[in-house]
Parts: sequence; C-alpha cells; structure tokens
Amino acid sequence: PTIQFQVAPLTQARVFVIDRLIVVSINNQTPQTVAPIDSYLWVEYQKGYIKYGDFDHDKVQELALLTSISYGATNPCYHIYHYSMREQRYLPSGEPIRCNL
Repeated sequence: PTIQFQVAPLTQARVFVIDRLIVVSINNQTPQTVAPIDSYLWVEYQKGYIKYGDFDHDKVQELALLTSISYGATNPCYHIYHYSMREQRYLPSGEPIRCNL
C-alpha cells in the first residue's frame, strides 16, 4: 500500500514498503529508508502500521510506525519520526514510543 499526504505547505510525502523497509519519497524525489518493518506486526496489523499526523502541533506532519501492541490488541504503540526541513527527510524523534495515536 502507498500512503500520500501533505507534510507541510509545498511538501508532499509518499510512504510505501520496499523489501521489508518503510521508505518515503518527498516531492517525488528518490525514496529514502525510514525504518525496517516488524514482519509480525506488519502481517497482523498492516492497516494501522503506518500513521501520520501533527502529533506535536507544529503544523508539520509527523510519521508514526507501529512498534508494539498490547495483549489483546487494544493499545498500539508507535515510534514517531519528525520531518527535517533542512535534510528533507523523516528522522527518529528521540522521544519514547507513544500509544493510542
């Protein structure tokens, strides 16, 4: 599956999976790897594996990748990736995982 969204004004992202890697193309440039997929979580929770949103309220869309899920599949938790305008790519946020986005 391919997910497309506006990161910020004049900046479009296309997120997809190639060879078990999450990759992002910004404004149709060469795709860059963000992270490897977790094969088990991808198979079981593909629909909710990749999310995006302005999670830190800075008017730039962050990328969230599923990293774990609680017993009973009630609390999905995500690693957050912030978009770097300078590098024009998504980078790990360095913050702890976030659940229930």
